[in-house]
Amino acid sequence: MNLGYLEHQGKLNKRIEAHQKYSTFDLLQWLRDHLAINPGSRLIDLGCGIGNFFNVYEQKLGTDGLLVGADLLEEVLRQAQNKYISTPFVPVRLDMNAPLPFFADFFNAAVAPFSIYYVGDAEKVLREICRILKPDGEMIIMGPTAGNVKELYAFNQRLYGVGMDIKTETRTHRLVAEFLPAAMRCFHQTTVRHLNGQLQFPDGMEFIKYYRSTLLYRESQQRFQKSFTDAEMAAHVQSPLVVTKQMVVIRASHKKV
Repeated sequence: MNLGYLEHQGKLNKRIEAHQKYSTFDLLQWLRDHLAINPGSRLIDLGCGIGNFFNVYEQKLGTDGLLVGADLLEEVLRQAQNKYISTPFVPVRLDMNAPLPFFADFFNAAVAPFSIYYVGDAEKVLREICRILKPDGEMIIMGPTAGNVKELYAFNQRLYGVGMDIKTETRTHRLVAEFLPAAMRCFHQTTVRHLNGQLQFPDGMEFIKYYRSTLLYRESQQRFQKSFTDAEMAAHVQSPLVVTKQMVVIRASHKKV
């Protein structure tokens, strides 16, 4: 099963904006508090997108560090370059399904925020990350859990008659089912933590705007060749106007030698 897909950048930006406005959980602050790297370190963001975490990295790395932002799409890498951070930044276009084009023992940290669970082989990509990290380097990978955005699947069920499909279900289980045991084989120390929050929308139209920006809506629209007006969607919106955000974070360090 091919779990990958190409993100629509405009839709992603709308979701990011919604998180900035309506989220009860500050993921950027969590990363500031938990990313343990020193000024002058080297960090790679795998699946960096437009650089949503770059300001956090800049605060950690300083002007003597190095940030490598890796993504499959040239368009988002160009946008990432417009962040204008003080830390030296190198954009790299790559596919995480292929061997990572970096020397062994090069990076102090590798972060994969909501990206790594699309790759085909969990063990293969984690061994590559293990290879490019220094012996005391750390990996942080993030992704959704099975209860993530459950309200959107219920809404989609009311509109299209289908909720979570098998591909989405596989994605939401992969970090714990596949990546966690693989990380435990590749690294000496591995921890897992669940983070919980909500998007609390002020009205039904903001909820609808968020739903329209999701892959769930795009795939349902294409599958059934049917679209709905805002008014038609509004008739199916139910209170409370929240979307559950459940994330899992796997941290691994101390590379096996």
